[in-house]
Amino acid sequence: MVAADLNRDGRPELIFGTYGAAARSGRLIVLAASGKRLFDIRLRNQGDNGNGIGVPAAPSVGDLNGDGRLEIVASTFDHGIDVYRVPRSNAKRLPWPTGRGSLLRNGSGPATALPRRG
Repeated sequence: MVAADLNRDGRPELIFGTYGAAARSGRLIVLAASGKRLFDIRLRNQGDNGNGIGVPAAPSVGDLNGDGRLEIVASTFDHGIDVYRVPRSNAKRLPWPTGRGSLLRNGSGPATALPRRG
């Protein structure tokens, strides 16, 4: 699961994927900070794989193409990588943009980083 302010309301949404053995089990889900389900998107082009179908790991969120808006990237068991554009977003609030917290993969997202000491 990752956290990012997708709709610029100052509160991060939670983003995660699902997988399973049944056909079309892969989904990308976005929850509001309150836990309310905002989006439940069935992955396109789902295939068949002996390991499962769908998103086995936490997605990542970032501005991939430098346009100032966010994209959600999900790696799948069965068909590669899916990228979803997030309209009307910006890349300013990403408290936990990857499954490991940050690009350093150290379990510390920007929101949990300790301040530098003098």
